[in-house]
Amino acid sequence: MLKIKSVCFTGLLSLLALSYSAYGAESSRVEIKVATTASCSLSLPPVVDIGDIPFTAFVGKGAGEELTGYDTNLNIATTCYGTDKFRLEFITSVVHYNCLTADTRSGGMGFCLYHGDNKIMLDSAATRIVDTEGTMTTIRVVPLRTGTPTPATHSGTLSVTIAPL
Repeated sequence: MLKIKSVCFTGLLSLLALSYSAYGAESSRVEIKVATTASCSLSLPPVVDIGDIPFTAFVGKGAGEELTGYDTNLNIATTCYGTDKFRLEFITSVVHYNCLTADTRSGGMGFCLYHGDNKIMLDSAATRIVDTEGTMTTIRVVPLRTGTPTPATHSGTLSVTIAPL
């Protein structure tokens, strides 16, 4: 009886082998890919306040001249993942003398931007970009006379975008 079980088992294995090869099994390979990309974000203060500028600071200054001594800093906090280098682009809709123009209703004021000693020329798409790195970028904001100023509160709006390099 033990011998019969062995023969049956051997026959079963032979039948399974025939069944498997009868279906013509084949295999293939597939490559699975993913592209990882760096990402960055930035944080800006809601307002950069230069403070008060006495009207006497405009005496002897013509249109297009900066009011030195009244500058302040715009600090841009940045966070990047996957890279430590990024590009900042500064965009505004109204530009005079390559600087941000304040609300035209208040008249006569603008704001020039500097990264280090380099003026960010807002009139040109090629030069309104700053390539930099780190977690804090400081942009110096210098007031500018664009015409005949009036005693008022002057402000302008600037958009800043960040892109990883």
